[in-house]
Formats: sequence, structure tokens, C-alpha cells
Amino acid sequence: MAANGTPEILSHEAHRFAPTTVCNVNVRRTDLAEVKGLSLDVGVSDLGSSGFSYLGPYQGNLAPLPAPSRSITCRIELEREF
Repeated sequence: MAANGTPEILSHEAHRFAPTTVCNVNVRRTDLAEVKGLSLDVGVSDLGSSGFSYLGPYQGNLAPLPAPSRSITCRIELEREF
């Protein structure tokens, strides 16, 4: 309930949310093992596990949507001309 006794979903009070910094890192190595066109990508999303959420741009009475958690990706790519 809000301070004035109305249910929170019906309250039109503004809320402040703390700013969040999200750090994503990606490293790419090309011509891996001296093979032309072979590359390796390694990346980490949300390096600090900030646990941020997407906030609505207006008072829509919807809860913030959770963002994806930390993820680690690895991609090997071989480019060849046909």
C-alpha cells in the first residue's frame, strides 16, 4: 500500500531508481592458428552481475522487466570464399 492508503498499483507516486553500470567485454582473434579466415570470439555480458531491469518509460503500473543475467559466449568462425 502507498503512504496514503491506496493500493500500490493505483498509486501515482514517482519512484527513483539508482543508476546502473553494465559492462560487456568481447575479444576477437583473427587468423587463429595461422589459418586464414579462422577467428575466435570470446565475450562476457554483464560482467559485474549488476542485475539491472528494464524500466517502463511511463507510469504504466507494470513491474520492471528483468534483463538477461551474465552470459559467456564463445564463437569460432571460418570464412571461405566460394
